[in-house]
Amino acid sequence: MPLQGGYVAKRCPVRAQNDHDLLVDVRRVEVSEAVRARLDAGIAFEGEVVDAILAESVPGSAVSVPPGHAGAMEQATTDAMGRGDGVIVGGSLPNDLNARRTGRPDVLVRVGSEPGPDGRWRYIPADIKHHSLAASHSKRSTTWSSLGRMDPLDPNVEPGTDLKATYLRDDGFQLAHYWRMLEAVDRTPDAAVLAPIGGIIDRGHVVRWIDLAEPRFTRWWSDELVSLLDWYDFEFAFRLDVIARTLQRNDQPALPRAVTPVQVPECGSCPWHKVCERELDQTDHVSLLPRTTWETFVHHRRHGLISRRAMAELDWRTAWVMQGSSASDTVYDLSSLHRSAETVPAETAITALVGKRSRTLLQRLADTGIHTAGDVAALDPRTAALPAKGAGHLPTLIDQARAAVSDRPFRTRGCTQIDVPRADIEIDLDMENTADGVYLWGTLTTLRSAAGTGAIAEGYEPLIDWDDPPGRAPGAEARLLQRLQSWLAERRAFALAHGLTIRIYCWSGAEAAQIRRVVRTSATTDDDDAVDRTPTKEWADELLSPPLWVDLFDVFRDQVITGGGAGLKLIAPLAGFAWRDDDPGGDQSQLWYRQAIDDPDPLVRTALRQRLLDYNEDDVNATQAIRNWLDREGRSFPSVEDWT
Repeated sequence: MPLQGGYVAKRCPVRAQNDHDLLVDVRRVEVSEAVRARLDAGIAFEGEVVDAILAESVPGSAVSVPPGHAGAMEQATTDAMGRGDGVIVGGSLPNDLNARRTGRPDVLVRVGSEPGPDGRWRYIPADIKHHSLAASHSKRSTTWSSLGRMDPLDPNVEPGTDLKATYLRDDGFQLAHYWRMLEAVDRTPDAAVLAPIGGIIDRGHVVRWIDLAEPRFTRWWSDELVSLLDWYDFEFAFRLDVIARTLQRNDQPALPRAVTPVQVPECGSCPWHKVCERELDQTDHVSLLPRTTWETFVHHRRHGLISRRAMAELDWRTAWVMQGSSASDTVYDLSSLHRSAETVPAETAITALVGKRSRTLLQRLADTGIHTAGDVAALDPRTAALPAKGAGHLPTLIDQARAAVSDRPFRTRGCTQIDVPRADIEIDLDMENTADGVYLWGTLTTLRSAAGTGAIAEGYEPLIDWDDPPGRAPGAEARLLQRLQSWLAERRAFALAHGLTIRIYCWSGAEAAQIRRVVRTSATTDDDDAVDRTPTKEWADELLSPPLWVDLFDVFRDQVITGGGAGLKLIAPLAGFAWRDDDPGGDQSQLWYRQAIDDPDPLVRTALRQRLLDYNEDDVNATQAIRNWLDREGRSFPSVEDWT
């Protein structure tokens, strides 16, 4: 069994299987230039943080392990822990041969000013990540330390914040891996001194402490809440089992695989996605439905729901009685009620089976015409036997599956006709950004009234300043947003003066979120000029409110169901639209932007700037195409209620 790093626990188990499978007949896809650029940016950030740690720490308290042979790095790290060095950067922990772990934590932080009773110094792990971990507007509190004083025993407390769920699992698993390795060499602090903990040094250049032992996560394999350590242990052990079976299968090909492909959010960045994609398509896999996770698939598989066709053929009415109209509604287990209904006369009133206190269930039953035991018995027993929790919102999944197997869009339930908000002056808006901020606001103006002809320029207009990039010039985002404010104000004033309606369209909430962020962050900057230039919160609130602001994604999602994802790149082709670029995408555009700003060759810069503008223009053209498509062809979409 090869030694495994911490990444294996947080990656899809199918990836761990394919990484060791000699029988896979399709080559893995190497990472794209955009992903490579993101990795390179992370490495550069790590170097920046390491320099800051060494500069800000008390002289002599921080040491850096020189890169080199694995054995030499491991010995240097062991020697540094033996001496009790305060902060150890770039170390390599001794391999845990029994548990098959290997790992190189970015930072090891000493706990306490004295060694333990056995004379050994204790350490906790920290890792450097090129993202922001803290999230505001929470009832919880987080703890953090500065780079110059990484003391987990005396941290700073930040109330009203939590750690972002999008990063907490992956970051926590990495720290849990190192914690287990430190345990193996008896270097973790005593539980009476400090519970299992680790730190993430994020983009804010502070250490965010993560409690690895707090039970706060629900998992399908546990009846109780589990901690990050518990969760990591389960996932790491599972993947070791998968790898062991794969190694055995390399010699005995007749053995079945340990795991089969499942579509999960990780697939888009996995080098094996082409291998799995082919198999998923061939089998009509149920995980191809939107918002599927590994956990929901486990529930589906346990009840024989392997394909989208099987999901489509479930009874929607029974599923709705079980789960209601949304995932937040009260969930009922109908299997026992269904069995009880078969043991009494068919004319028995439903209240005799349910009881008068279950008003919500009684109302749901009544809404679907169920009043007697016979009506209950007529519900679909297979659907009623499905798990009431953990498998996702069944009514939605059933409708998604019906649209998917039909390979055409449908109107959602309750939608009698597609309604698309239109205006005399329509402005499609799309922004482009990097980790440093928004650098481009792209606009597409369409006149649907002759009153504006000649007075307002139709077509695409980008708002960008190539010489004033965000992240390098203070206030660059504020200046760009102020240009957008002035640009929009001119068109709104014209509409008001001529009695014309005007609307601004986007796809999903990214543009609105960025506007609010720039307004908020610029208002707290020390740059007084930037504050004066920045649009106010009141302006943002008014701009981003209906009927002026229209999120076309919401219009689509509330009225149309396709059985697939609802990203712009997925829906626009349904409307007959195609991007000019062979490789359109947000990650790729960030790579183009960096080259468009920094490439030493002016011809390369010019070409990439035009490529970015073409890409952004296609994005706003795509939202326009979807709007027109919904307003025309959408009127003939059948209702998913009529699916057979």
